[in-house]
Amino acid sequence: MIAEALSGELSGWRGLNNETVATLTDALAPVGAVIGPTYAERRLGRFDKFTITRQTEPVEIEVWVPGGASAVALVEFDDPPTSEVDALLDNLGAPEDVQHNQRWRTGMLVDEYVYASRGLSLSVATPSADVGVTPIPRDSRQIVHVQLFRPMTVDEWRAGIGAVIPLRPFPRR
Repeated sequence: MIAEALSGELSGWRGLNNETVATLTDALAPVGAVIGPTYAERRLGRFDKFTITRQTEPVEIEVWVPGGASAVALVEFDDPPTSEVDALLDNLGAPEDVQHNQRWRTGMLVDEYVYASRGLSLSVATPSADVGVTPIPRDSRQIVHVQLFRPMTVDEWRAGIGAVIPLRPFPRR
């Protein structure tokens, strides 16, 4: 199921189970390299972070394993090969939570759509336009970041995975 998710088939995703770095590497073969572990921290504590590289998109995948554990807690990657973003979002239904301005892309407004009970969050970028000027075409959105994790409540997601402080562009002086 992880291979399908990384290929952009996210509508059937139902969350990480007891995957390990080894089972992920097998499922994503052929893999170019597994880099790590490197020490990293998140709100949930200490992690061993691995980077899996591949020849196919997404080329780089980050895998987060809690320190001392073997099961993967989080898989992240940018720019999934998903062309039908609106159809995917329609298929997923209403998100359980939406976080605004959690990532930054030039000329885009980025909202994080959270499907915590499915173990999925999608950062969706929409081209910005002045209000009332030109309607933004429905098919112009992009998914710029994906997080895959075990199914949980929205409160658990907010406490452990979700961003707390919205990112803001830094004005030039």
